[in-house]
Amino acid sequence: MTKKSILILALLFQWNLLYSQTDVIRYQGIISSVMDNLDIIIGNNQSSDAVYSSFLIADNAIRNNRISVAVDPSLDSILKGVNFTVNDSGQSSLVFGRMYLDTYNANSSIHYSVLIQEYRRIFDYLQDPGTFLNRMNDIKEYYWYSLDALRAKAEFINYYLAGRFTLTQYEEYINSSFRDDFLNIASIFILRESMNYFFYFHYLELMYFDNEYSREYIIHELTENGELLIWGFNNTSDEFMRYIRYTEIYTYRKFLTRLLSIIGGEVFAENPGMGRVYNEMSNLLALHNDTQSRYYSSTMNFWEDSLFNR
Repeated sequence: MTKKSILILALLFQWNLLYSQTDVIRYQGIISSVMDNLDIIIGNNQSSDAVYSSFLIADNAIRNNRISVAVDPSLDSILKGVNFTVNDSGQSSLVFGRMYLDTYNANSSIHYSVLIQEYRRIFDYLQDPGTFLNRMNDIKEYYWYSLDALRAKAEFINYYLAGRFTLTQYEEYINSSFRDDFLNIASIFILRESMNYFFYFHYLELMYFDNEYSREYIIHELTENGELLIWGFNNTSDEFMRYIRYTEIYTYRKFLTRLLSIIGGEVFAENPGMGRVYNEMSNLLALHNDTQSRYYSSTMNFWEDSLFNR
């Protein structure tokens, strides 16, 4: 047993845990093995700064008891089997699920992919805990942090796991999206947000504050683009493409509301076309929510189930 493993085992007994102390004692060896093997995989490989720096900071924080470790029996998933959480009293914890721990073996790439994503969240949190927590209540910042964690996972898969492990279908999907579209399609299916439209609104916001785009130009742009999105969904019968178009509209309407609040004024009264786009999007999202939620769940369940059929 390595010195790092011994240190982890010692700390596991000391930490103020939010969940079952019995489970932590039961799984302490597995948790230690996951962390030690992740250390071996990354080693001194600095192909991805996001991965390497996140690992160094998070691993050090856990081993020095700045971040506690817990086991949550209710986490019955591998893909969502590790969470970084901060409770109301300010205690930060890396929480493992039983299924994640029960299914772990040293050659299981997905366990490391899931873990590195949460290491990235820990990294972001430790840069400025107060700012991190405050931004979690802002829809733009929340997505930005989520995308940052997804990108770290994608870079980890691409630079540290591919060619070294047999990747799962879930990891292959992320890796393909990382190479082909900079994670837009992975964001749509994993984060349920369109990365492209997120950055579209971010760009419009920057142009507005820099006085490059007028209020009138932005409203005209948003109206035309919104009409195209609605048309695209209504004229698509393919289930896969309808989910993509639905998610784009969901993202569009969410950040449309935010941007309109920034530019101010009675936008809908002044611009009936913009009001019509907003209302049509709202009605479309409400009408198709259940169907698209089922499609999302079936996709995630397919990836989850495939882990047990390898």
